[in-house]
Amino acid sequence: MMRIQKISALITLFVGLSLFYSDAISQTRYTYQSLVNQNRTPAVHFDFIYLPGDDGNTEVTILYKINYNFLNFRRQVVQGRDQTTTQFTSDVSIDFDFYDADTDPVPQQPYIKRESWASSVTVKEYAQTQDYDNFLNGKITVQLPPQGYRLIPTISVNGREVSGARFALQAQPQTANLRGRRAAREMREAEQRRGLIEVPDLSGDDIFRAVFLLNKTTETPLRAYNFGRNVRYAEDFSVLTSYRSDLKSDSIQVRLYEIGATPVSSSTPSRVWQTSLSTTEATGIGKPRFTQHKDSISVTIDESIADLSYKIVSIPNHKFKNAWFRLDFINWADGDSTSLSQTQYLSRWIDMPTSLLNLDVAIDMLRFIVENDKIREMRRGSDAEKEQKFRAFWSERDPTPDTDFNEIMAEYYRRIDHAFKEFTTPSKLGFESDQGKTYIIYGPPDNIERRLPTSGAATEVWTYGSQSFIFRATTGFGDFQLVSPSN
Repeated sequence: MMRIQKISALITLFVGLSLFYSDAISQTRYTYQSLVNQNRTPAVHFDFIYLPGDDGNTEVTILYKINYNFLNFRRQVVQGRDQTTTQFTSDVSIDFDFYDADTDPVPQQPYIKRESWASSVTVKEYAQTQDYDNFLNGKITVQLPPQGYRLIPTISVNGREVSGARFALQAQPQTANLRGRRAAREMREAEQRRGLIEVPDLSGDDIFRAVFLLNKTTETPLRAYNFGRNVRYAEDFSVLTSYRSDLKSDSIQVRLYEIGATPVSSSTPSRVWQTSLSTTEATGIGKPRFTQHKDSISVTIDESIADLSYKIVSIPNHKFKNAWFRLDFINWADGDSTSLSQTQYLSRWIDMPTSLLNLDVAIDMLRFIVENDKIREMRRGSDAEKEQKFRAFWSERDPTPDTDFNEIMAEYYRRIDHAFKEFTTPSKLGFESDQGKTYIIYGPPDNIERRLPTSGAATEVWTYGSQSFIFRATTGFGDFQLVSPSN
C-alpha cells in the first residue's frame, strides 16, 4: 500500500473535532455519500446590534449575509460593441416585519413596523452562482421602543418569495436524541419562539455592547464580521465594545468561556482566556456606524456622539477549539464587580471536509494511508474511545501542536473531497478510483498531460518532480486505470 509522501497547499481553516462528533451524528450509520448534502448548506445569517437611540428608543441595526448559493440567478446576454458576453444577475429584497411579541408565528394581524431592503448581485461565471464562500451583505437600522418583538423577515429573489426564508430566525430545538411526545413538544415550543427578539433599554449607565470585527484593526474603515453568531474557526477576530463615557469603572474584565458542542451545555463552561480593559484609556469616543458594501459591512465611528466610548479587544481564536463560546464583560468599580453583558458565538469551520461530519466515516477514510488492522482497532469501543484514538493518531502528526489547528489532517480530508468531486464516474466513487487514490496520497500533480492517440485509449500523465503516473481510459465516462507504475 502506498503511504502519504507529499503534503502541500495546506489550508488555513481547520476544525476541532468535538463539535462534529455529537451523539446525533456519531450514533447514526452514515456513508460519505450521505454526508455530502449536509456539508454545504446555503445560509442566511443575521446579526443584531443594539445602541442608544433617540427619545428613549433603542437603535437596532440588523446586519445580514446571504450566501450566493441561496439565490437564484437569471442569465443575461450583454451585447457590446465588439463582442457578446454572458452574465448572471439576482435581485434580492427583504421585508423585516415587526410584531408584538405575543403574535402567533403565522401572524393574523398587521405588523406594527416594516423596514425594507433591496439589492442585486451580478457575476460573470455560472460557477460563481454556486459559490459557498461568496455572500451578499446588507443592513437596516431602525429606532424601536425597548420591549419584546416577533420579527419575521421575508426574502424575495427576482420578485418571488423564497420558500422557507421566513424561518431564517427560527429557534432550533435540541431534538436530535428525542423521540415521540417530548420531541413533538420541543418542536412546538421552538416554533413559538421563532423570531422572538428582546430590544433592551439602553438608557442606563451600564450600557455595554460588542460588535465582532474581522481581525484587521489597522484597516480604515474597520469591517464587521457579519456572520450571525459565527466566527471562522482558527481565525483571530476583534471585538469593538461600546459603553457610556460616564460609566463608573476602574477596569472591565473580558472573560472567554468554552461552552461546548451546543450553545446550551449541562456542564459548567470552562474559562479559556481573559484580559482587562482600562476605561481611562479608551481607544476613542463615539458611536459605531455601519455602511453596506457589496462584499462587506464597514464600521466607522461617529465622533459627534460624545457620551459613548469604545475599545477594541483582539480575541486569539486560533488557540481555541471549534465549539460554542461565551464572552463575559465584567465591570470592576471600588472593588465590586457587575456583569455588563454576555455574548455567545460559535467558532465554526465554514468549508469543513465532508468526512469530518461523522467519526466513523473519518476513521474509515483513513484506509488510504493506514493498514486495515489499525482501522479495525480504531473502530472498537465507545464513541468517546474511538474519538480519543482518532485524535491521538492525528496528534502525532500535527505540525503545530501548540494550537488546535492540524494542517496535515485538514489537507488529507480536503483531498478526499477533491477526489470525490473530480473523479467520480457512474461506475466508481472518485476516492476509490486510481486517480483519486493517487491524488489523496500525493496531492495535486506538478503537471498533467493528456494524450489523445489516433488509435487506442486516451492517457493522462501526472508528474510529481521526477516521478510520473500514467493512467489509461477504460471507458468513455472518465474512468482511468493506473498502468505505470503499477499498483
